[in-house]
Amino acid sequence: VTVTGKAGDTFTLFALTRPGTVYQAVRSGTFPASGSYSTAITPRGNTRLFARTAAGDSGTVAVSVRPAMSLRGAASGKTGSFSGTIVPGHGNVAVRIFTVKNGALTLIGSTRTLSDGHYSFSRTFAAKGAVTFIAQTLSDGQNLSTQSNRVTVTFK
Repeated sequence: VTVTGKAGDTFTLFALTRPGTVYQAVRSGTFPASGSYSTAITPRGNTRLFARTAAGDSGTVAVSVRPAMSLRGAASGKTGSFSGTIVPGHGNVAVRIFTVKNGALTLIGSTRTLSDGHYSFSRTFAAKGAVTFIAQTLSDGQNLSTQSNRVTVTFK
């Protein structure tokens, strides 16, 4: 994020990260001779930013966050067990589990994350042999949608 203003003037950068409802000061300082200040912002969720300077408030800028998602799977006979994590994680995110065959996805179930972003799911399958799975989430107020790695599980 880059904030511009008059050299020697002060600035404060404010951020509102979902699910919060109040802007918080995240950076402040004095503009250098160039009149430009740049900093890295790494929010854990979708965030809106604005700067306050002597000239007034800037417009807002949106930073959208796409979380990383993992998927692990194992079979015990006909039962497939799956688990994973969404990072950054938050609770109650809907996770959808799909089979992948010839590039087509078929929904086989869903679950929700715990408060730390972990999820788990199990179910019985009629299939024998190797089956490939993937997990996905949809966008919510805190993060963009995401997709896990593919995992292949062999049923006997």
